[in-house]
Amino acid sequence: MRVRFLLGALCILIVSACASPTPAAPALANTKWNLLSLAQSGATQTPVTGMQVTLEFSNDGHVSGNSGCNLYSGAYQTQGEILKIGELVMTERACADENAMNFETVYLTALQNAQLYEKRADRLTITFANGSGKLTYASVP
Repeated sequence: MRVRFLLGALCILIVSACASPTPAAPALANTKWNLLSLAQSGATQTPVTGMQVTLEFSNDGHVSGNSGCNLYSGAYQTQGEILKIGELVMTERACADENAMNFETVYLTALQNAQLYEKRADRLTITFANGSGKLTYASVP
């Protein structure tokens, strides 16, 4: 009886050790951000006055937000500091302000070309264009 118990306990330990670990949630999962600036080609732009550009990462691999004039969503993946954002779908509203429309186009292009990210406390930096461009965000509580 005692031998059976020990063998049963040993089998449970072996099976538990061989089971694959539960994957950790991506570091960006369940976070929300407001865009502070977009830097590329030596110039830094901020959203047009009154324009709020947002970015939200869900736990199920989806990204969404407001690009200033339109809403957008798509899929994302992370591996270490690597960030890949899939093709984005968006609403098709025109901005009343041409500068806002131009900024939105530049922003969405930059976001879809994301390569790396760095998350520190209340700041998120996404690098694109082979390291020559950066999107900088502040966290939303």
